[in-house]
Amino acid sequence: MISLSGRGRKDRKTQCPLTFVIVGGSIAGLACAFALGRAGHRVIVLEKGDAESHSSCTRAIRSPPNMSRILQGWGLHEKLRQVMVRADCTVLRIGQTGEKIGLFRFHEQIMQALGAEVLFFPYGQLWQELYKAAVDVGASIRFNSTVTGVTSSRASKPCVVLSDGTEVSGDLVIGADGNSGMSRRCVLGGTDESGIVDRRSIFSLEVPMKELEDRKELRALTEASNWDIWLGDGGCIHGHPSVGTYLYSHGYQMNFMLPDASQDVSGEDWECQYPVQGIVRHLEGYTPSLRDLVSCATGAVSVRYIRRDRLSSFSDDNDTLILVGDAAHNLPPNSTQNVALALEDATTLGNLLWRLRSQTQLSMFLGIFDELRLPRSAEVFRSEHEKHEFLSLPYGPLQKMRDEGLRIAMQKELLDWDEADEEYLRSNWEEYIRMFDYDASEAVDDWWSKWGSLMDAHSSNGD
Repeated sequence: MISLSGRGRKDRKTQCPLTFVIVGGSIAGLACAFALGRAGHRVIVLEKGDAESHSSCTRAIRSPPNMSRILQGWGLHEKLRQVMVRADCTVLRIGQTGEKIGLFRFHEQIMQALGAEVLFFPYGQLWQELYKAAVDVGASIRFNSTVTGVTSSRASKPCVVLSDGTEVSGDLVIGADGNSGMSRRCVLGGTDESGIVDRRSIFSLEVPMKELEDRKELRALTEASNWDIWLGDGGCIHGHPSVGTYLYSHGYQMNFMLPDASQDVSGEDWECQYPVQGIVRHLEGYTPSLRDLVSCATGAVSVRYIRRDRLSSFSDDNDTLILVGDAAHNLPPNSTQNVALALEDATTLGNLLWRLRSQTQLSMFLGIFDELRLPRSAEVFRSEHEKHEFLSLPYGPLQKMRDEGLRIAMQKELLDWDEADEEYLRSNWEEYIRMFDYDASEAVDDWWSKWGSLMDAHSSNGD
């Protein structure tokens, strides 16, 4: 059953405003700042970089329906309309030849039931809208503020220490500083995680849409809003439009997952510039037209994924710091749900913490956050890893079996909705609906309808 409740809800203000210090001013941090600010709390965001580095970023992000619905509820969907592209389908191709062997259509009937679409739009545009929204609800956002540590104990409020010695205190610290950030280490008691370095390097770049239009064999990619995936030997390439209006320079986003492509890619964020020709050298197994297209890019960024153990809690032992976004979930970069999980975290915090009636409830609310978010995080983590492995099989028996299965399934996808096999649709969409239909705000409402009266009773007894 696809639910549509919990949307269009009016802002609700807390009776017990607290001060939250957010480490990290990327999308995860700003989303939390907005959600908590409109719930009536005081918010301070500490970002190590400057505004320009975020607002000018044209790298496209994918917004699955569970994220697109949050943007609608926050009033940001309309603000992004001029730059968004609605995805029609996913097309899978043989990397060596470009042959289309797989198709997954985002059927209009299913998208309508989900209440949202799969969208593409630039990171910088979403960041700008979240920044303005956070400031509008009273958040204080401080740039060029590098956090070096967090001091905390159950007996005192947590204090964030900056590189210049400045101390910023609050009632709770929210770590939104990524996989390798300081916040995750603090939750783990100051220990470094070794993790497993993924065998694939990940790169991202953008090429002008005109470069595709000028190439006959690639021109079809400009004629539909598809999400194309080229399957290679142990890796793959994703491609899709990045901007959807004549007001901006049209671009085509390309994301690469290449096996053992570079041992010098070590950073876990998107700050490492990488030479385009360095990527081209690792594309021998792909069509010449793709290699030629990549050569037209003016720059690329790279990132290395380190798979770490799942956390048993997103909070530290003192309940003074909580993790959100990549810092919490450790998904592979460029996954469908990276940004979506961050917005779900923010929505969960906002819908939980407007209900605070006493500061003594805070630890219990962090426990509820874990109860709601840990299972969802684990489910998405499993799903995204399975997709990554499926799309990057090395050449061999499993890859041949995959390709043959995709060819057979594509014939069913080509049928009109009224002619489609119901059992096929159900089996093919079951996993996607589980990912796409999740409503973070509704999950809080459901929990509260069952247990909220006990929380209120506990608060009354404690006061």
